[in-house]
Amino acid sequence: MKKVKVVIVCIIAIMGFGAQSFGQMDENQFSNSLPVVTDDNSFVVDNFYLGTLNSVNFSTEKLDEISTYSVRLGAMAHWDITKDITVKSYGAYDRSNGVDCVIGSFSLFLQSKNKKFNLEFGRMATPATEIRPLPPTADGHFETWTEALMPGGAIGAKIGYNTDFGSIKIGVASRKNPEYSFHLNTQIKGSPFNLVGVLGGEKKDNYLVGLTHKVGKLYQVAVFKQQYNFETLSSEQVVGYFGNYELSVKMKLNVYLDAGYNLNTQDIPRLEGGLIKNFSSKHLGGLLALGYSHEIKAIKGYIFIYIHKKNIKNIKR
Repeated sequence: MKKVKVVIVCIIAIMGFGAQSFGQMDENQFSNSLPVVTDDNSFVVDNFYLGTLNSVNFSTEKLDEISTYSVRLGAMAHWDITKDITVKSYGAYDRSNGVDCVIGSFSLFLQSKNKKFNLEFGRMATPATEIRPLPPTADGHFETWTEALMPGGAIGAKIGYNTDFGSIKIGVASRKNPEYSFHLNTQIKGSPFNLVGVLGGEKKDNYLVGLTHKVGKLYQVAVFKQQYNFETLSSEQVVGYFGNYELSVKMKLNVYLDAGYNLNTQDIPRLEGGLIKNFSSKHLGGLLALGYSHEIKAIKGYIFIYIHKKNIKNIKR
């Protein structure tokens, strides 16, 4: 625990220095604000992240409340061995309600001279995982229930092909069984659209179809998943949906819905909606949110505050 405290203090000190030095920069200047470690500019730290997420759940059935917390710190970096060969890595440490978790990734990325084809292998995001937010980021720290239905990173390999209409990736990962997945990224009338599919993994008969779509002020995620439930010892089909709509750009006010339904048991494992007030300053970002969670019959209040330094130009998935 002493080592963890030392790491936290060091990262705060590093980001505090960065905030004082680069707080007045515009986006283009800020993109180069993180350290380039080597003389030849080949090694770059893409992102530092430190955040705390707390919630208070007020029961609607009795006079009671439960508080939860999560603290996460992490970093991302990449090393361009050549123009077409890159080592990519990130690491994140999370402590949530007394439980420690470490999330890491390390992979080798190769691309053709014309950048149309690429190959990546290592411990990394699978093609389907790519529509989930990265762990050492604010979106990854405050990930929704629906987004978390997607498979996480694993040891594997994936091949990508870039065209005028977008990109497509296919890959294989090693879990308890081989897991095969694909990812299509394109635009529909100028709006970003991602479609993924998964077969196998924890159980051979598992499968998943997921999509993300952003149109105007609405961002939405939809998932249909067949998964093996080790408690009931049976396969279950689950549907998830997340929607986030920006009510006011000036007030940074959003309304959200995160919902799920189990087709086999006809249960509702997730149904939460509410209002989000985002805020940001030169050095901090975060939100206050108020919502209602049907599955725990509680009104939920969130406070989420984070510090990060991001190299916008060089950050890589």
